[in-house]
Amino acid sequence: MASRIEKGQDLLNFAKEEVEKVKTRELERLSTYRVLGKKFDCSAATVLNYLNRAGIKKEINFLKKDTLSENLTPSYSLAWMLGILAGGGENSLAKGKICLSSSDEYLLEKFKFIGQELFRTNPTICKRYTQKNGKDYQIVTFFSHKMTTILGNFKREKWPDTLVGKYQWISMRQEYLWKFLEGFFETRGTIILRPKHRSKGISFNTRYPHVASFIAELLSRAGIEKPRIEKKAGVVVSNSRDVKIIASNIHSVSPNKEKVLEFFRG
Repeated sequence: MASRIEKGQDLLNFAKEEVEKVKTRELERLSTYRVLGKKFDCSAATVLNYLNRAGIKKEINFLKKDTLSENLTPSYSLAWMLGILAGGGENSLAKGKICLSSSDEYLLEKFKFIGQELFRTNPTICKRYTQKNGKDYQIVTFFSHKMTTILGNFKREKWPDTLVGKYQWISMRQEYLWKFLEGFFETRGTIILRPKHRSKGISFNTRYPHVASFIAELLSRAGIEKPRIEKKAGVVVSNSRDVKIIASNIHSVSPNKEKVLEFFRG
């Protein structure tokens, strides 16, 4: 039977091997202290004590932070997710959850798929509930206090400050900017089509003037000439040229929305 010293050395050797494998990308993530404790028949506190004394804990903490940061490197998926959170999703710092409530099963499925890709965890799917409008809604939730902290504040009118402070890359590349706008459109976008009046348009809805101004600025950066801020609607684009540009650069997982967008592209 192995002595306490031998077990401790085996633990340290195993932890060092994991560190090296994560560095070379042979291993996706490090074992938790609890998992290591079970493997080497000791408590998580004992594991932490061994790692501290061997000077390994600092390196492990750095790698864990680095692994989480990698999830938030610039990507189309992240730009889309940030748009969703800015529009109608929720990133609750207090509850440690990232969630979306919607009656659109296609949107929820995409949110679930991209969330798993970005957050590296499986979502919790709540039962359906019916709103007063008669529509059935479902909530998809990812639980991660660390990830909600890394994402930042996307609450109501606060998200423009977060986007400017943490995600400047969004506006530095047109493809990222359009993906963000696409995500926002999926949750807060409305299509205007009145054939009898020969009118059409696309609106990005918000009741916060500060947010409306920011969205109008993003649209201008994307090449939209005449975004119009309206008190109740948010930002409305009705110029034929601008409508076609938006429709050509964003897509919707909602069949009805995508059908009209395709019409606008023609």
